[in-house]
Amino acid sequence: MKNAGLIYAALSSLFLSTGFIFAKHFLEYTNPETLNTLWFGIAFAISITILLAKNSKKTIKTFREHWKDGLIIGGANAIAAGFWFQAINITGPTLTAFLVRFSTIFIIILGIIFLKEKLHIHDIAGMTIALVGAFVISFANGDYLKMGTLVALAASLAIATHQVLSKVYVKKIDPLTLVSIRTIFTAMFLLAYAAAFSKLQPFPISQLPLLFIAIAINAILGFVFFYKALELVDVSKVAIIRTLDPFIVIVYALLISGFHDIPTTREFMGGTLVVAGVLVTMYGHNITTMIRTVKWLPWFG
Repeated sequence: MKNAGLIYAALSSLFLSTGFIFAKHFLEYTNPETLNTLWFGIAFAISITILLAKNSKKTIKTFREHWKDGLIIGGANAIAAGFWFQAINITGPTLTAFLVRFSTIFIIILGIIFLKEKLHIHDIAGMTIALVGAFVISFANGDYLKMGTLVALAASLAIATHQVLSKVYVKKIDPLTLVSIRTIFTAMFLLAYAAAFSKLQPFPISQLPLLFIAIAINAILGFVFFYKALELVDVSKVAIIRTLDPFIVIVYALLISGFHDIPTTREFMGGTLVVAGVLVTMYGHNITTMIRTVKWLPWFG
């Protein structure tokens, strides 16, 4: 089961990494708010169609029993997605992929703040290395990267919250159903925000087939494998494998757009420092204890 979990984690990394490239492509045709709403709305449509075809009664029952869980995890994911798309829009896919690795460090910080876990020397060393990497990236090419770094770090914090919630809920909701419940509430939150602030824009019909394919690969398959990995192995092991994401994104960028979206040497060095810092922080840190404890916090009840 452990080996299967690691395989699922590797597959999730391959599929989820496509999202950075796809998002960059579609943001050439619309704004982040419109793409966000379409992305998760279509993801829900695909996932619920599959679930209803498999077992409609069970699906309806699960939605009725776990709508509150969906509200919480969907809200966290909506915040994460909002910042994530904005970061890609500002700094591009590869740099965002490096910076959102801070989510692992934020998971550990959440444990220190809420669970009174001890701050170890490797935590301090890893966080320092990662922060140096973030500073190298943010000062590599003007003010726009500084803003992009802050937005990406905000996305990382929201992603960390989403990952902790996912580890809790995947124990009682199967992965595909969790994807469906998460995406419907995420889409609702994002649509409400976009409509309230008049952010909705037209989206070219010619791009819809590719958008459906992108969402099926990233938002459906990617997260099904991710949740399945969380179900079978510790979140720390999944997070270690997910540190490969930025380098996979670079490979995708090379294959699809040549050198257009490849970071500069300085930006790559900063991104590598971020990943190195994350690995140092994770090494030996008992994230499993945090996850076991966090599920008993009253606001997860």
